[in-house]
Amino acid sequence: MKYFKNSNNEVYAYESDGSQDSYITGDLIAISNLEANELVKKAQDLIRAKIEAQIPQLLNRFQMLTILRLTKLDDGSSLYQSADNYINALADDTIERVTVKTAWETAQEFCRDSTFIGMIQTEFKLTDVQVDNLFKQGIDIKA
Repeated sequence: MKYFKNSNNEVYAYESDGSQDSYITGDLIAISNLEANELVKKAQDLIRAKIEAQIPQLLNRFQMLTILRLTKLDDGSSLYQSADNYINALADDTIERVTVKTAWETAQEFCRDSTFIGMIQTEFKLTDVQVDNLFKQGIDIKA
């Protein structure tokens, strides 16, 4: 094979017997097999990093409750039990608190940017990265 790259470092491969030479445009630069492999690996690594960086924006009830049970706080208690205690102790004096209590009791899905998640994050002093990781880990949980 003959390898070439364009100005965006996209790799092109053509048969070494010359049968595809008519497809080689003047803007392509000849590169070695080693350089072609390195560019392809770099592109694959970039794609993999983008996929891993994506944060799920929604967990179903099963996923959310499971990941909360698996997540331990500094005192050794589960985030689930601590959240349950906190939410059950909330007064029904604001729309935000009623929304959070109702979500805890009935929601079938939990959105990353919901009032519920925001209140839990604030109460338990979770960073954005920690909450993102809960969603990343939770999305892989299957019943």
